[in-house]
Amino acid sequence: MGYSIRAANLQKRSVGQVQDLGGFVYYDFQQKADGGFDLDATSKMPGWLLAGLGRDFFHAVVKVDLPYPVFSRHFGTEDNSSSRLEFLVNFPKVTWLNLGFDQATDADMEYASKLKKLKFLAVLIGQGVTDTGAGKLERLNQLQHLMLFQSQITDKSLEVFSRMPRITHLHAPQGRFSDAGVGRLASLKGLVLLTVCGTKDQANEVTGESLQFLLERPTFHSLNVKFTNVSQDFENRLKARFPHCYVAR
Repeated sequence: MGYSIRAANLQKRSVGQVQDLGGFVYYDFQQKADGGFDLDATSKMPGWLLAGLGRDFFHAVVKVDLPYPVFSRHFGTEDNSSSRLEFLVNFPKVTWLNLGFDQATDADMEYASKLKKLKFLAVLIGQGVTDTGAGKLERLNQLQHLMLFQSQITDKSLEVFSRMPRITHLHAPQGRFSDAGVGRLASLKGLVLLTVCGTKDQANEVTGESLQFLLERPTFHSLNVKFTNVSQDFENRLKARFPHCYVAR
């Protein structure tokens, strides 16, 4: 009982921290069967119990949303404190984390990696995330959706992701990749979406050779290879095999 009360108090305090930052939390009773959330849902616990022990005693936070630019406005784009996300550890049952602040860092990935039940992670501006931070994410053996925008990750991170078999959606635009790294993703048998595009100033050395494994994935449906060396011929072959597949290049 004492442990449960302490855990509830820690969660309640962290919920307040998220809300003070302009973010949002979602509880388990708000989650629908399809994975979405009903913000109007109410707890099935009796009101007198909720009044006595509090919502956080009976229910776990399962989603944390720190949207941009709200988060940046509070922390500032220059605040890369290694402890700014320390409160996340008080949400042990979170499955969905959206980090929308500017300049996400390797230290932020360290705290995200402590959320063992995480299935969805979105980092909207990851300019401070390197292979070191991405490497921490290997601890997340339940992760299915990974979105990591504008990071500094390379083939070394793709090697890490290749050892995370539950990943189905890997969206890593502006990373620095080559055929050597992309080819390792063939180990992700459930992959249905992949983004490995470079930038206008620096194209990725990725060709269709490293993507041949997609031709054997009938459930695959979306590929973004803008600013790479993937040929029109490979795109044609992929679409001929799977007409439903969308390719951005």
